[in-house]
Amino acid sequence: MNYLKMKALARNLLTKFGNVQDCWLYHQVNKSTVTYRGIGVKLNYDSEAIGSNSNIIKAGDAKVLCQFDVMPVENTDVIEIGGERFNVVSSGDTSPDNITKILFTCQVRRAR
Repeated sequence: MNYLKMKALARNLLTKFGNVQDCWLYHQVNKSTVTYRGIGVKLNYDSEAIGSNSNIIKAGDAKVLCQFDVMPVENTDVIEIGGERFNVVSSGDTSPDNITKILFTCQVRRAR
């Protein structure tokens, strides 16, 4: 199976069905910051999710579906989308072969 084609398909579906925006990942590597450009869709959590799960999701948090060349790292990286900066609270990936990262799903919180 060609997972790079799946990654391209995911990009096309995000573009077709989502409110896709250019976004930037400020990735921390050895006390310096490397910037990656990608695409992403920012989604708000519904009110039922906020405050549940031992307050893991807080008011103002958002979910970002995105594609970058590297996986966003929790508690160190920052994603900028829609002119706003967000700290990465948690991140996960869709990777059918455990190598090719097709899509990242991040919980983000407004940077202060």
